[in-house]
Amino acid sequence: MRGGIVAVGEGMIEFAGGPGELWRRSYGGDTLNLATYLTRLGHPVSFLTALGQDEDSDELERFWRQDGIDTGLVLRADQGCPGLYLIRTDDRGERRFAFWRDNSPARRLFELPGIDEALERATEAQLLVLSGITLSLFDGAGRKRLARLADAVRGRGGDVAFDTNYRPAGWAGHDGARAAFDAFAPLVTIALPGLEDEQALRPGLCAEAVVARWHALGAREVALKLGTAGALVLADGATVAVPVEQRVAALDTTGAGDAFGAAYLASRRDGMDPVTSAKRAQRLAAAVVQHAGALIPKAAMPSP
Repeated sequence: MRGGIVAVGEGMIEFAGGPGELWRRSYGGDTLNLATYLTRLGHPVSFLTALGQDEDSDELERFWRQDGIDTGLVLRADQGCPGLYLIRTDDRGERRFAFWRDNSPARRLFELPGIDEALERATEAQLLVLSGITLSLFDGAGRKRLARLADAVRGRGGDVAFDTNYRPAGWAGHDGARAAFDAFAPLVTIALPGLEDEQALRPGLCAEAVVARWHALGAREVALKLGTAGALVLADGATVAVPVEQRVAALDTTGAGDAFGAAYLASRRDGMDPVTSAKRAQRLAAAVVQHAGALIPKAAMPSP
């Protein structure tokens, strides 16, 4: 744990399939996807979340361990079961989700026995990874505990990476989401926003304004995802556009942003500069969109 990576969020059962196909069962969740790809890229992650006592929870934890994720921070609730989501895609690979997650134990993470010990262990992380969806799981009291965790990680010299991942269904309204994001933003050292998310919260913002805003809020480094237009990266005082090297036909865009974040963070931890890191991140994202579901087979992972 000491000097390692901790991701906080929710792991769910995933069903994905194209028109006329049977549903394929897997697992996913934004920070879990990011944790999985980070681990596959040689940077093992501890996942802080909660599961139930049911067979599906047992299966999910077993799958995560098989993928190399450290489940030592996974708490178990007496009641509840993992959330579930379906992915539907259009002919351009753009996805729509349907969720069943109200009974997910992850939403009660901060109420469970063992959470204080888990949070204390998590403060030893060198890198803490959260998202806008992570924030949406909890009420104000829970988000304050997340903020204290992030502050403790930073106080010990660690980094806090934040992916906006704004999903309106998880919030009572835009105002509440904006307030929660703004309250957490000063704790972020590495911002991984998506332009589509940012413009949904603040219509009219251009890419350059998004990067400047996160930098002004305190992020040392910003890697803005622009979809097929590439990325815009700010580090060491310079903002650089990083175009996509090769266009691919998308089957399913689920998990592409999570994969980008994972490869970017892994590359930076490997000592690569931000632009090179963004290029590697785009290559992994391009591989992900050519497969159904959030997590591609290990054999389909692109070479570094």
